[in-house]
Amino acid sequence: MESASNFCLLHAKLSKLGFRDWSSVSEGDVMTGNPHTFAVFLRFLYRRFPAATAMLLRRYDWFLVEADDVRLGATTVRLLSTAASETNLISATQFGMCKYAMVKMNMCHALLRLLRSLRITPSSPAVFNIASNQKPMAIERSGKAAPCSSSSLSPNGHLRINERRSELNSVSRS
Repeated sequence: MESASNFCLLHAKLSKLGFRDWSSVSEGDVMTGNPHTFAVFLRFLYRRFPAATAMLLRRYDWFLVEADDVRLGATTVRLLSTAASETNLISATQFGMCKYAMVKMNMCHALLRLLRSLRITPSSPAVFNIASNQKPMAIERSGKAAPCSSSSLSPNGHLRINERRSELNSVSRS
């Protein structure tokens, strides 16, 4: 009963944000904790808040929005435990199972709270204009914008990003 009311709340929030792909999601998949269904929700949330997602990608050198459902769940679990100090989370292996529906719904709620808390201030540019000499702005949790610098990542972080980028570029696309 509790998971049904939690799903109704999640359904209302996602619909309000513009999620329209309900034909690919069944209530049975949600209630059993199907990882693909929750990965669809997570991807939608990341796409719905592009500025906050971009800021998280810059802030955490290990954070990537993965194509694989289980990896997406694993990075979201790590992101929520690091950035939002969430403690009642599951492991990546557990995310890949058709179980733990309530915890996965709570992950979606927590990710939505985190992404909403990372809003751009009106004074910061939403898009970096190449023609101007402005530096892109990072969104801080306090709401103030701070200039990005390429030196904010460790050399190890740049190496891992480049390795992951080459892995993703080598994947065959249809």
